[in-house]
Amino acid sequence: MLFSFLWRCLPAGIILVLLSFEAIAQPARLPDITKKYRLVFSDDFRYPSVDSMLSPKLNKWVTDYAWGSAAWDTSTVCSNNGPNNVAYRREDVRLVPNPENPQDQCAALDFTYHADPLRQIPSKNSVVQGEFYRTAGLLRAKFRDDTLCPEDGFKYGIFEVRCRVPGYSGLQAAFWFWTHYGACNNIPAGWVPGDTWEIDVFETYNNNGKRTFFSTLQANPLTQHKSSSTDYFFRNDTEPATNFHTYTLVWTPNLLAWYVDGWLFKYLSNPRNTTQNTAGIPDNEMSLLLSSHYQWDCKGNNHCPTLPDGQPNDQQCPQPNDPFLIDYVRVYRPVAENQDGTWPLVEKKKRRL
Repeated sequence: MLFSFLWRCLPAGIILVLLSFEAIAQPARLPDITKKYRLVFSDDFRYPSVDSMLSPKLNKWVTDYAWGSAAWDTSTVCSNNGPNNVAYRREDVRLVPNPENPQDQCAALDFTYHADPLRQIPSKNSVVQGEFYRTAGLLRAKFRDDTLCPEDGFKYGIFEVRCRVPGYSGLQAAFWFWTHYGACNNIPAGWVPGDTWEIDVFETYNNNGKRTFFSTLQANPLTQHKSSSTDYFFRNDTEPATNFHTYTLVWTPNLLAWYVDGWLFKYLSNPRNTTQNTAGIPDNEMSLLLSSHYQWDCKGNNHCPTLPDGQPNDQQCPQPNDPFLIDYVRVYRPVAENQDGTWPLVEKKKRRL
């Protein structure tokens, strides 16, 4: 019945495919939070230049991961395709006019194809060697919480981005949270290979006309090493690449809730009458990341110099010229929590034991 209700009430462009009827327990529509919450971080990207946006004095954005800007797996043959080989460059971040309002600006995360591959990419504390045919853009928020933690990152909040994703086949866009392990984020007991502290507000790409969107809490010990992922779709696969939409994550100590244009499509929560984190909600500092990334090369040739029959391989691929456009980013925290520690409007109050 809930799916039928959402089908009737959602804006014309969106279909939310719900994999669980748990959503009945949360508000199907994100409430107006402006009177109960305050902005702790926001950006409309109205800068005179990329240099000013990335200024160390402003200390708001950087163009690298916590571990650096690039990685190359030397065992990979003829490819910079896949999670082990990535390259993000400052040159792949631009400021462009908002297509809806030329007086406004967006951050643009580009995809660049290099016919003559780059042989090295300056990373955070080193230079990574490889054959990088493809590079892309990434922004990481430089936010330090009001805690003793000396690392950048957010711990809880309502996170909102308004953006337009690329439509070109094979280009990925993502809004996500991730952390490495340091002074504030130690590896917990029971950690196994494949576990990670990661929340994907969304990842999306178009594969030859078929749009994939998914949002995930990645596997970690608190989830018994299982991830929770939900796909959702728009009525028209070109819609999120043609128009701007708003994607929101509510992250509290007891709740993760994902919204598209204010409509709930996924949530994970702890029972109201327990102090145990059975849903596996991350409780550590995590970096807010916006990134573009190639899923594959344009011809599926993995950049090998020769084809299987021994003939020379044509490495030339066109420039996509289809950036990931971010209109704004906003992060909210409650002015005051409810007396039982829950957050106003977005989560139910705890039952008395």
